[in-house]
Amino acid sequence: SQMYQDLTDRVNQVIDRQNDILDHLKNGASGNGDGNGDSLASSKGNGNGDGYSDEPIGIASPPPADPTTYSHQGCGAPLERMQRHCGGCGQEIEWAGLP
Repeated sequence: SQMYQDLTDRVNQVIDRQNDILDHLKNGASGNGDGNGDSLASSKGNGNGDGYSDEPIGIASPPPADPTTYSHQGCGAPLERMQRHCGGCGQEIEWAGLP
């Protein structure tokens, strides 16, 4: 149908335009990777000189912290779970009855 043909033509136009933009960026950024930020894809950071950076993108989040913290009731020094002796006073730690 005509509607299908119009849609197909439009999709092909968009794909051709994207290819033109990518070619322009690839050719325009080549050799500009001197780290000064003038190129859209400069080699600032971990760039390898071809205008493209191999730096990871996205947001790296640290793992969530364990909300359970322990401290020695005798001296208040921090403890790791099941630690045998207190790092603050050296006393042996009894872990019986804790979850």
